[in-house]
Amino acid sequence: MRALARVVNRLTGGPLFYGWYIVLAGGTSNLLVGGVIGFSFGVFIEPIRDEMGWTVAVITIGYSLRAFESGLMAPFTGYMVDRFGPRRMAIVGLLIVFVGMLYFASAQTIWHYYSASLVIAIGQSASGFTPFSAAVMNWFQRGRPRAMGLLFSGNAAGYMMAPIVATLIVQFGWRATLVIAAFSILCIGLPMAFVLRDRPEPYGMHPDGISPEEATRRGDQAAHLASTSGMSVAEALRTPASYLLAAAITFGGTTQNVWIVHQVPHLQNVGFSAVHAGLAVAAYGALQVPGRFFFGYVADFFGRKPSYIACFLAQGIGLIIFAHVTSERAWMLAIFYPFYVFGHGLYVVLFMTLIADYFGSARFSTIRGLAMMTQMPFGVAFPIIAGMVFDRTGTYQGIFMIFGMLVMVSALCVTLVRRPTWAEIVARERPRITPATGDAQPPPAPPATPPR
Repeated sequence: MRALARVVNRLTGGPLFYGWYIVLAGGTSNLLVGGVIGFSFGVFIEPIRDEMGWTVAVITIGYSLRAFESGLMAPFTGYMVDRFGPRRMAIVGLLIVFVGMLYFASAQTIWHYYSASLVIAIGQSASGFTPFSAAVMNWFQRGRPRAMGLLFSGNAAGYMMAPIVATLIVQFGWRATLVIAAFSILCIGLPMAFVLRDRPEPYGMHPDGISPEEATRRGDQAAHLASTSGMSVAEALRTPASYLLAAAITFGGTTQNVWIVHQVPHLQNVGFSAVHAGLAVAAYGALQVPGRFFFGYVADFFGRKPSYIACFLAQGIGLIIFAHVTSERAWMLAIFYPFYVFGHGLYVVLFMTLIADYFGSARFSTIRGLAMMTQMPFGVAFPIIAGMVFDRTGTYQGIFMIFGMLVMVSALCVTLVRRPTWAEIVARERPRITPATGDAQPPPAPPATPPR
């Protein structure tokens, strides 16, 4: 990270705000963990089915168990991040992921496979996504959409792991591929976790790199205070906005899970080879990498709430188009990509940002965890249902059309949110609001210079 800092300093002509190093480290961690565990899961389905003789629905239950465990763990993980800080949780989570993947690689029975999936889910819930996003919410206020866009560009790059994983499976088999991936995550992901810091204030810095004095000069004192304060969990749960946003995440996120799990099997079913299906997924990820950073500016320009509404409409249209893609109509991917890249990219940039925008950052991880828990039953059921429908009908077309229409319900949920943002509340009631120090304990005698 010091070498990276020197390179960045030369390119920018001066020190870069440390929050951006956290964003870059999180993007790298998400690329590996999300790319192998999440976006490449569909590549494993056919070789596991061929070797073990299990149905697609039975194999998909393993992925759904991860969704169940991640949803069940989300409030607890969020509380632990708020309580002990993101770095400790990320380190522990990555070690659990490593053990779970080795356990998965040795699976001989369906119950062995399911238990390995649960171990991986526990580690994934505690590792990259939750702690890095929580830290970003603390280190940025005005720049949250851009920071989240860059952070989740790493997730987008994870789609490009699919052809790599497919090639490794062809060469070495799916078990050896899991072992290779496990050690890659350990050797690269673990150092990224050590970059994490909870909040900028113990290190003599402030959100967005702007001091309180500079915020005063800009007339932005309320935004600065909003970045270090927030509602309690009980207060958030008493607002209709919390349930509407949770519903939007539920329908939007679970339809994405169905697409992530079954996109490769769908493409293979309509005539694509495993490698060509993997390349189609990689092309999607290649479009998402620059798009997610750019979408942060789109959200700032058009407004975060209108952009959030638009993202669900675009995803719905994209899934309906994807349902009709075949190897003979491969050109339809060129129509699918713009809609789903735009919709999916905006979603990952905004779904956490909106939670912090409406409820503040003081208890962001816990509130986000509760919102994610509502997604759990649907995240478990929908991929399994999609696999069962395919086993009975032999096609995914109807599945993706139904979920394309379902995701548009999320747009309605966001439209119904009438609550002002936390920054607007702070601006109105600033004398009554004090910054939250958080539960994570800062290191003794914090340095006055950015941590290395």
